Amino acid sequence: MCSSDLRHRAAVTVALAALVVVAVVGVLSVMRIVRARQQADEAAAVATQQRSIAEQQLANLFEEQGRQELLAGRPARAAAYLSQAHAQSREPGVALRTLLASAMRSVEAQRMSLAADPDEVSAAAFSPDGTRIVTAGADRIAKIWDSTTGTVVATLRGHNRRIASASFSPDSSRIVTASSDNTARLWDARTGNSLATLDHTDDVWSATFSPDGARVVTTGESNIARLWDGKTGALLASLEGHRDHVYSAAFSPDGAQLVTASEDHTAKVWDVKTAKLLRSLEGHRDEVISAAFSPDGSQIVTASDDHTARLWSARAGTLLASLVGHTGPVHVVAYSPDGTRIVTASEDRTAKLWDAQSGKLLISLDGHTGAVTTAAFSVDGARVATASH
Repeated sequence: MCSSDLRHRAAVTVALAALVVVAVVGVLSVMRIVRARQQADEAAAVATQQRSIAEQQLANLFEEQGRQELLAGRPARAAAYLSQAHAQSREPGVALRTLLASAMRSVEAQRMSLAADPDEVSAAAFSPDGTRIVTAGADRIAKIWDSTTGTVVATLRGHNRRIASASFSPDSSRIVTASSDNTARLWDARTGNSLATLDHTDDVWSATFSPDGARVVTTGESNIARLWDGKTGALLASLEGHRDHVYSAAFSPDGAQLVTASEDHTAKVWDVKTAKLLRSLEGHRDEVISAAFSPDGSQIVTASDDHTARLWSARAGTLLASLVGHTGPVHVVAYSPDGTRIVTASEDRTAKLWDAQSGKLLISLDGHTGAVTTAAFSVDGARVATASH
């Protein structure tokens, strides 16, 4: 065989060897890619499984807590926990569905419709001892109801224009009402007799007792909030600092501070003893309608026409969370007695319950055919009273 043939064969052999090497390398690369994908798929499957297990464990915790609340006679709390369990569970079991249905039936059974006058009701509140409810509205009178039977206990007459708010003193002995007739009034909650008239120069939209019942704060069409003696009705101080109407005000649990909500898009925190401004809560994009301290005084929640409620640090004034879910202006916010939940009332015809720590929506209370203007928890936190027009 000639040398040229040998060189040709050698070249072919080298080329074939190179092709084999390339093929082997290609196969190995493909195998590595396939293996990497397999490992990624396995890791994703493990992560999915772990997430599913964690979600189910959380669902089980919610279900058990809901069961305990139902057994303890607190169906509203039970419904909130069981709804969360149902939402967390991939395949809700028969037991969970049965518990949730039972809780909702109990909530419905506890719902009471007070046969108020056909004029719209704009205020409703439980007495601290839980035995009575006060309602008031456009008919210019307030009524006290037995919270168990729904019968009228007393009728409060004296205002000559719409009553915007009504609330009990901490010892349940007095009621304060606020009206667009430029007055607030103190009443004997047992007899319905008028005790004092708090005169203003503008419409009064809210009036609230301090935790010890010694003071009353009023707000309204003016940009000034006012502090009054809770028994005599004497004016104690004027809180000046807002640039527009002050819609409402609420005391801290210890009565040392006060938060006001204003049309100027802010809420402000005041020292009750000195009447000095401590801090301003800014961030809402529209009027701030309502504000409240948490039962431990660590948080403040505000409600706004921007369709949201917001959680703030009471000490620092920093934003903690936004409660997003309403489709209309939010009129009222209130904490449950234990501070774990918040109720909001909105023009979207609903009230909603929220987790007070995370700001997550727990349940929506539907049924009203008009704007929900107020909402409040019963003293044991098991019921919520709402009013609408």
